Amino acid sequence: MRKLCHAEPVVAGGSLVLLLTASLPVLSQAAPTPEQRCVATKLRAAGREARVHLICAKSRNPSACLARAAERRDKTFFAVETRNGCLTTGDSAEIGAEVETLVAFLLEMLRPGGFARAKCTNGQLTATALAITRLAQAYARDARKPDPARLLSELAAAEAKFNAAFARAVARGDCLSQAMAPDVYTVILQGILRLHGKLSPSCGDNVRASTEACDGFDTGMCSAGCLPDCTCAPAATCTCWTTASLDAEFPPSFFDEAGRGGVSCETGPTDWSVLTQDRCIWQNPFSGEAFLARAGVEVRRSGECYVYRDSDPQNTGSCSSGAIVFPIYLWPAQVTACIDALVASQVYQASCL
Repeated sequence: MRKLCHAEPVVAGGSLVLLLTASLPVLSQAAPTPEQRCVATKLRAAGREARVHLICAKSRNPSACLARAAERRDKTFFAVETRNGCLTTGDSAEIGAEVETLVAFLLEMLRPGGFARAKCTNGQLTATALAITRLAQAYARDARKPDPARLLSELAAAEAKFNAAFARAVARGDCLSQAMAPDVYTVILQGILRLHGKLSPSCGDNVRASTEACDGFDTGMCSAGCLPDCTCAPAATCTCWTTASLDAEFPPSFFDEAGRGGVSCETGPTDWSVLTQDRCIWQNPFSGEAFLARAGVEVRRSGECYVYRDSDPQNTGSCSSGAIVFPIYLWPAQVTACIDALVASQVYQASCL
């Protein structure tokens, strides 16, 4: 199953609300524009469909129920798009797929064994469905008329109601999973924010919308990573690294600039790599600080060659961006040639042998 996001959150509840809400674009306080009204309408429709999906999940044969929900979403999207002014168009199926992913993730958390009747789990599903509705409506109202204080108040109220309903369900004692309320609420919030990002494109929110080739972690079809302007980074043009290109990229002094770093060489039956031990701190918007290796090359017998670019070329101690990885997929003969080039390179000879 596709994950909802690329980084696991380590903060929950109100703290995550404040963190993620702060990353949303600030919209005009004037009367709602057609674009804002469209985002609000579509977001409410997506939230409604997610709620229906969770309600349908309580039955043994939800197919007809889900089909009606999808049909209603299609009609809503078509109607609002015909009035013009939407930031994105023709995205009903894409949003439907996002809703399915969110619901599937929640069902996996709350009902890991598949369909089974349990009062606790039914109560948890009901609480989750209501929370999705409340969050979608809160962000829809904010899309029409931005009011950060009101939004935070509504989110706090929604979380409090969810926690209370979830606790009542757990008290029944026949839960099918050990999922905790803060973890479930975090997934709900991230799902709604992802839907918001799809419907209201904003480069830098880590959600690739239809108007963007990529967005941060959400690289789409970009094989060589995503640039800050949400366009694809140029793909690696070389079939594999040659001895000359390795030595040019990683000269002997490269890993020790400013007194930092060192080379870590891993040799084994499956991979050969030159990775820097020099690491830098990157401020991950979802999980706080993350540590990234600055650069290196790794070749795997499974048929992959990975090139890690330096994320801190100025050696300031902080990454200027997330790690950019170039995966190059190779035929067996190319793997052998790539490994031979790596082993023969000056940096490998000087540091690993």
